[in-house]
Amino acid sequence: QEAQDHAFSYDQALAAMVFAFSGDPARARRILDFYLRAPRIEAGALANAYYASTGDVSEYIGHAGPNIWIGLAALQYAAVTRDDRYLGLARGIGDWLATVTDAEGGVRGGAGLTWYSTEHNLDAYAFYEMLYALTQEEPYRARAAQTLAWLGRHAFTKIGAVPVNRGKGDATIATDTFAWSITAVGPQTLKENGMDPDEIMDFAVENCRVTVDYEQSPGQRATVSGFDFALYRNLARGGVISCEWTAQMILAFKIMEAYHAREGDEERARGYSQLASETISDLSKMIIASLSPVGQGAFCLPYASHAFADTGHGWRTPKGDRTGSVAATAYAILALRDVNPLRFAEQAP
Repeated sequence: QEAQDHAFSYDQALAAMVFAFSGDPARARRILDFYLRAPRIEAGALANAYYASTGDVSEYIGHAGPNIWIGLAALQYAAVTRDDRYLGLARGIGDWLATVTDAEGGVRGGAGLTWYSTEHNLDAYAFYEMLYALTQEEPYRARAAQTLAWLGRHAFTKIGAVPVNRGKGDATIATDTFAWSITAVGPQTLKENGMDPDEIMDFAVENCRVTVDYEQSPGQRATVSGFDFALYRNLARGGVISCEWTAQMILAFKIMEAYHAREGDEERARGYSQLASETISDLSKMIIASLSPVGQGAFCLPYASHAFADTGHGWRTPKGDRTGSVAATAYAILALRDVNPLRFAEQAP
């Protein structure tokens, strides 16, 4: 089957959230209903990807992150609609997650894997916090606390050049770990755990913000600033904007703005407001018309500013430079609507 038939679980989770928050619960249910009956792999994990046309597994890997995101989508649906029909789906994912968690509370990459991703553990912390908020069941709060303690030991660095490690023993710069530290844990909780959220954001702006010459359409170019996947200065390719991770940073800027406004620091609040506005303006320059059979001509964002570029994290951007990205588009919609997928609306950031 062609690549366009692949439905990636992480992308589908974001799409379900967009539908739920956009007043279209029926379309969110279609996605979540699929994952209720989707074939499981690797000791009960959902697969990273399925064929959209048949529902069969297309990527026989079940990483922790995509599984957690389906759980997050189920929980956000429940919070928005007051319909708990997918709470069992979220609980099942939580049960599987316990099987890939070590004695310290750290979530491994998946069944049979030995590596740890900070991103996955930030996901897990948010997931358990939200499960506890919905169910008021103490084991979920305990798991959240355990995961946060693991992050404090292995991800958050109080001394060193990189404030958030990419994984256990891995100081590679990954922009999403900075944004998600703000959106999943929140500035107040970070401070309570010895981390300075402003330092995290300052580091991301200084080291991961890039300006590129972007081809909006044949013969039409624009200068655009956004956020790279990694420290671009360490990569021969130069700067590459990740549209999804740039949207994540927009949301983090907004959360930091609100945090400092509550704290009475109007100067810092204005600074983050300006960063959010500037980044939104630049990201809007990257909007393309979809070339896919579904939704042609509609608003969407590409995966990145450059095709087939090394992200610095073991994969490349797609070969097509006019291909719309579900994840980038969905995350941008959520960020523009001030929706944090890693917290409930009533949870303080």
